[in-house]
Amino acid sequence: MPRLNYIYQKSGFVIKLLFLCLALCLINSGVVSAEDPRFDLRLTNRNYLSSNEGYFDIVLKQVNPGQVDFLYAGGRYVIKLDTFFLSEHLNYSYSKDTSTYGMERIPPQYIGALTKQNDILKLDFREQVPLGGEPVISGTSGTLVARIKFYNPDLYSTSCLLEEQFQWITWSPEEFTQLYYRRNGITVPINNNNSSFSTYDLCISTLCCLDAPLPPPVRVSPENNSEDLVVPVILKWRKGFSVNYSAHLQVAFDSEFNNIVYEKSLTAPNGMEDINVTLDSITSPGSYYWRVRQGGIPPQGAYNEPWKFTIRAPSVSLKLTVIPEGLCRRENFFPFEMKTYLRNYSAPYELVDSCIFSITDSSFENILNFSNANSGKYYIVVKAKNTLETWSREGGDSLLRGYELNEYDFSESLISAFGNNLIQKDSMFCIFSGDVNQDYSINPDDVIPVYNNLNFFASGYVSTDLTGDDLTDLTDLLISYNNSIKFVSVMKP
Repeated sequence: MPRLNYIYQKSGFVIKLLFLCLALCLINSGVVSAEDPRFDLRLTNRNYLSSNEGYFDIVLKQVNPGQVDFLYAGGRYVIKLDTFFLSEHLNYSYSKDTSTYGMERIPPQYIGALTKQNDILKLDFREQVPLGGEPVISGTSGTLVARIKFYNPDLYSTSCLLEEQFQWITWSPEEFTQLYYRRNGITVPINNNNSSFSTYDLCISTLCCLDAPLPPPVRVSPENNSEDLVVPVILKWRKGFSVNYSAHLQVAFDSEFNNIVYEKSLTAPNGMEDINVTLDSITSPGSYYWRVRQGGIPPQGAYNEPWKFTIRAPSVSLKLTVIPEGLCRRENFFPFEMKTYLRNYSAPYELVDSCIFSITDSSFENILNFSNANSGKYYIVVKAKNTLETWSREGGDSLLRGYELNEYDFSESLISAFGNNLIQKDSMFCIFSGDVNQDYSINPDDVIPVYNNLNFFASGYVSTDLTGDDLTDLTDLLISYNNSIKFVSVMKP
């Protein structure tokens, strides 16, 4: 009898041991798992990287009390964009981010590609989750399914977005969100009725407003460290977004903006046209710094770094029209360098200032600036390497220093030059060409070098090329010869 008891006890122990081993094997093989998993699936952790781009997370948790963690076997995630915001959301682009961000997550290979069709976002199935490799979904911190990045090139048209921007689709007849778990090696769908779906974690309060600062705008002009600007200075920058635009501009004497001399808040019509601000009130010569921050529906962002510009002292600005005879009626010629002098209108006609410029087109107009000249009465004197020095009309002309443009046109009439010392070509009056040796007259001493260079087929930027075509030819010879027989010479007071 004792032996029978011993055998019975021993066999019982063996049976218990076998059951224990079998249980351990089943657990290790993933067969034993939650019998009735329930989940909480939510859109959460929204962050804005700027005013119109950011991301949110899809996070999955086990929420059935008393159940062990369940084994994830795959899923489809379908989100409908709220029809109240449909027009806004259709402008968005979405992309899936596969990084982990230090958070426990379902391996990306088990989460399908992100697609968007009209107002539906969908993450579909991908690789089948293998037996024994199922991710474990716990009820603690939750498991990251995917991080979704979003971008809206048009920004928002209302000041706040209501909290419920997204809606989970959980039932047919449309494709709907369906998760699966692994039980005893079998893939089983999880009942959506007993689970929860949420998008409310996207916002902290009832309304979800943009609170990410906008990046500083891209400035166009004047470029940093621009010098010799004339008033009025026009500041120009690009819009950072197209609707409900506003910006704040500051101009200061110092780069720390402790001494602000101009400040303006502005709005702009919808569209992407550049912003232009004319600084009418800043007229004093000197250096200034400017910066801009932009805003609109989102709060205004940070200022960009200070850019410097310098306004030069006002000068005598002169729009001068002068036509060298050799260039008259020519549409194409090489840049033709000339010099202009301002001389006092009374004897001894001292030189006050000078300027070098180039004629480049058949308008024969140039803007010249004389920074050393004050407002006063002057003779305007023009010359080039092969033209006769020509003075402006008798008595001189009054020129004003400042930002207003003075004008003088030698081609307007014969009396535009002192002593009527011009030659008429059609309806235009030109200064004489042919003073090759610059001795203040056109004579045989000028014709001879033109003739010699003609025989040698001289080319390039030489004084014997009167027509600016980079070649000394018969046309140049005829101009110099005709003027030499007229005994043309400089006429001045």
